[in-house]
Amino acid sequence: MSSPYSSFISTAKIRAEQNNINWNPQYDPTSGKISKDEWWDLSAIAGKIERPRKVISSFGVNASARDAILAVTGNEAPFIMSPHWIELFKAIAIHDILIKGRTPGNFAVNVGESFRVLAGCANAVKPEDITHDIVRNAYIAALLMSASGKRGSTLQATISTWFDSTGIANSRPLKQACVARVEQN
Repeated sequence: MSSPYSSFISTAKIRAEQNNINWNPQYDPTSGKISKDEWWDLSAIAGKIERPRKVISSFGVNASARDAILAVTGNEAPFIMSPHWIELFKAIAIHDILIKGRTPGNFAVNVGESFRVLAGCANAVKPEDITHDIVRNAYIAALLMSASGKRGSTLQATISTWFDSTGIANSRPLKQACVARVEQN
């Protein structure tokens, strides 16, 4: 019997193949940058014309996420997501756009950017093994990344939609870990 994580990835791979999407684009192992000729054009995948065009051009954890993670945890975040997180990143993109029918912009701006913070906090911990502490740290880091707190709210929605609702994570519910730490004197 396959795990919810494995089934989720498998379904996405099948949909990607049905839509002629290269599941394994070549990328730089130090920066995460994908070869331009292998970018995932999310707008084309969705069959929509969106300007600016929405693409997946990197599997990296961006600098603002790494800075926020360092501030919250005191640990350096990786420059690139681990292979398990890259697999889930691609699978969520496929599910979000092709199965749920959401816009490429939703994934590129909301889900994808929040996901990168979570993947950076998790580092080598597999997606199905993430803990409440990892989610809490990612949430706090996400809050630090935007003055409005929008990145925190999109991370919370990402956790609820893609981890709690799908059963991907072994420890659930994880959404309840999306709270700012209270300092005690």
